[in-house]
Amino acid sequence: MKAFVISSRTLCLAALFLGLLRMSHAVDRRELFQWLEEAQEAQNVADKLRTHSRALEAILHADADLLAAALDAWFKEDGRLYSPFVKMTWARLTQLDEARALTMLEQIHQVDYFAESARAVHGVIAQKDPERAYAAVQELYNPKSWFYRVTLQSRSYLPEAILHDVGATWFRLERTKALHRLQSLSRPDDMATAVFEGFMTAATTVDERLALLDRLIGRETPQIHENHKSSDLCNDLVEAAAQENLAQTRTWIERRFPPGQKRASYDHRDWYITHARHALFNIWAAVEPLAAADWLMAQHGPDDPDAGQSLAMCARAITGRDYNGIAIALDWLKAQTRREDVIATIADWLDYAARDTNELSSRVVIARWMVTLPMSEREAILTKALKDCYSDNKPFRALIDDPLMTLALPELETRSQVIKRMQSVLAEPEPSSLAKEPLLTPVTSATQEEPSDTKKQPTTEPIAEKNATLFEPAPFSYEVVAHDTGTWMSNGFDVPAEHDKQVLDPKVVELSRELSQQHHLTKKADDPAERLAGLRAMRWMLEADPARLGPVLLAHLQAKQGEMSSFANDLIACWSLRDWRSCEQFAWRADLPASTRRNMLIQQFQEAAQHFPDAVLQRLRELIKTHQLSQDALNADGGGQAGPNLSYFCESITAGLAKGWTRQDDVAALSKIPTLPLKWQPLAYEAFSTEFTTVKAGLAMLDFIVECDARQPLTKEEKYCGLKWANWHAAQPVIRRLADIAPLSAKAWLEANPERLHEGREIYDGVRNVYTAWRMQDAQAADAWYWQHRPKDAMSTIINYALYQGDLDYATTLLKQHRDHPEYQMALASYAHHWREINPQEAARYVLQMKGKQRLQSAADLAHSWKRLDAKAASDFLDQAVPTDTPERLEVDEEIKRLDSYAWDTRK
Repeated sequence: MKAFVISSRTLCLAALFLGLLRMSHAVDRRELFQWLEEAQEAQNVADKLRTHSRALEAILHADADLLAAALDAWFKEDGRLYSPFVKMTWARLTQLDEARALTMLEQIHQVDYFAESARAVHGVIAQKDPERAYAAVQELYNPKSWFYRVTLQSRSYLPEAILHDVGATWFRLERTKALHRLQSLSRPDDMATAVFEGFMTAATTVDERLALLDRLIGRETPQIHENHKSSDLCNDLVEAAAQENLAQTRTWIERRFPPGQKRASYDHRDWYITHARHALFNIWAAVEPLAAADWLMAQHGPDDPDAGQSLAMCARAITGRDYNGIAIALDWLKAQTRREDVIATIADWLDYAARDTNELSSRVVIARWMVTLPMSEREAILTKALKDCYSDNKPFRALIDDPLMTLALPELETRSQVIKRMQSVLAEPEPSSLAKEPLLTPVTSATQEEPSDTKKQPTTEPIAEKNATLFEPAPFSYEVVAHDTGTWMSNGFDVPAEHDKQVLDPKVVELSRELSQQHHLTKKADDPAERLAGLRAMRWMLEADPARLGPVLLAHLQAKQGEMSSFANDLIACWSLRDWRSCEQFAWRADLPASTRRNMLIQQFQEAAQHFPDAVLQRLRELIKTHQLSQDALNADGGGQAGPNLSYFCESITAGLAKGWTRQDDVAALSKIPTLPLKWQPLAYEAFSTEFTTVKAGLAMLDFIVECDARQPLTKEEKYCGLKWANWHAAQPVIRRLADIAPLSAKAWLEANPERLHEGREIYDGVRNVYTAWRMQDAQAADAWYWQHRPKDAMSTIINYALYQGDLDYATTLLKQHRDHPEYQMALASYAHHWREINPQEAARYVLQMKGKQRLQSAADLAHSWKRLDAKAASDFLDQAVPTDTPERLEVDEEIKRLDSYAWDTRK
């Protein structure tokens, strides 16, 4: 381990040295701006390592002038708002020249960009002088501040974000003594929760976290309000404390919430009982599920409304992710006294919870275990399982020879009587034609014979023969069939329940932990130096021998109880890039839950497909032929969901194939996509539409869409010709990307297809995307072209773009030249909205030129925001804009009241 640390530090220092060499030449504003943009858009791990390192080094070593110029360019030229690299640039500028950063903030009047920038600037200030940052927050809460008036309705997080940083610094300086500051806040109801969250960030010991919990659930004012009773604050504190000292945290919970405590209502403090107990249980159950389950159920009183939820949590924890502990969980449930909750839990398992993996054996085990229950409970479980499930996804049938019914009710006469009562309760008599259908039948993939009316291909389509022989029809796996529709839940990869046992070296476990922590810095650290240091984890992933990656990945996922993470995803991506076949083989047999291994396979094939599409496609064919993969799982119709407890979709593999082909040769990719099964093609075309890089490929895709649109469809599949949406709607992302690459080429294609320029003819016409991209290069020509093809909305669109980009003279000239335009009133409204917060007197001048409903709405908006700055001026304006004692004035007054009410709601 020590050798690794030294090696990593050496690599990091070497990277910094190389960065200094690269920075030795004069980096201009445009170059730094480009580096920030590329870092933001990096996709794979190798690109992230390269672009992030370069951007972070540039931020660390640039002077204040260069940083300021790049930030100015980002706002004026890029148009996007959030970027962690831009945030770090603001922070670095503040460290070098705080006065300049504050001056630049004063010049920003775009509220979202101001919020992102101010958070970074005042976050730096808060670390060294929290009182100054706190004073800045008080100014933001000043009703005369333009930012206050805007954010009152936009729910900006800025004041709370700065207060979070202030609270963290206060706590680091004063520890738990900082709690007294909550009472001295200038706006305690608005500020207390944000400051308290800062305290939580800075707390480091179990005693500090328990002290914060005491304050959180206490009745002391100001109260800490969790928005909409979110459990995040309570859960985070309890889980962090329990991970450090479970016994001490359990003692605290039992003291504050004595076992068996009755609850007559859900008041604010009372509500914390459930979440504190459940948060502790989640940590404890990871290592001792039975002990944790017994403790949790012992906490509930006889009338506790949360006992049912707790019992279900306990049962799931005991069974494990693969339901391997289902027999133990059933024995535990049999001993529970809350029989209604037990019935609900078992019914839920039969209906839904056991679909994840091993569902066949799980349901058989449950049915056989039910024989030991009283008849009344068996009937209640079966009835509830059918009553609560969707009609097209029944786990079994109320039929005399249904296998699950036979297992749970072996006596024929008893079973017959129960079925009659169940059918009466369900009010859905089962058709006799289903009586002979078995519960457990071999389910075949989508390649089995389909009705001729849905399988027939048009004679002009050359890919029909290829699709017919690409994958052989074969049974996939045994599943519970929904008999009334023939649909079933596809498990994607048929991963075996058993796995190889492996004992990990403690050094490997420690290495995995260190790498995971470093990787976390690459996504969460605000300090560019810390984030740059975190890139050591990515560098190790890319350089390590594949034989070392497996144990590290296994140790990480075991520590996460099988839950996939961004670290695991990036490690699999690097492994797949180096040796995807060994990564695949590892996933099949790793000492992890089957659901985790299935997720690993999906992630691995998705990544490998983007680099080795042809080889991956051949491997997918092999897996489908050997019944280890369902072909339907890779369709575009949602069939790729592997189960309710799995977060990955096999559909991403299909998209990965298209991305891989497109990155190799985007023109050739269009000839390869039709070789895929027809139901895969929509995903492939969708991925291609956002990945192509050449004008030729984009134009070819648009021509293909037009060709599809001209065909006479014979079936639903043929109607869409492999496209996910209606044909012309599928052109939306293609036009957008082509316009970004070459707006004039996209413009020329639209003009060559005049039917696509007709306004309102199609769901989407592409003109706006061409205009938006072209305007960045030649505003005057783009405006003239847009006006030609969209005269109805051209005026308001062009003026809005000009106002947003700060070209006021041009917008004003345009407004004067088109006073007779139908959208003249809307253009005036755009002006009024633009000036409303910056200069309300100027906004009033435009409102007074307006007429009709637009005048009333704009007058209400302006008066609502203006009265907080100058109530008399707002009132005088309103009297001039809308005379008193008129129906219109009553309408405006009601609208202002509504806006006031909404603004108050957003502050609660």
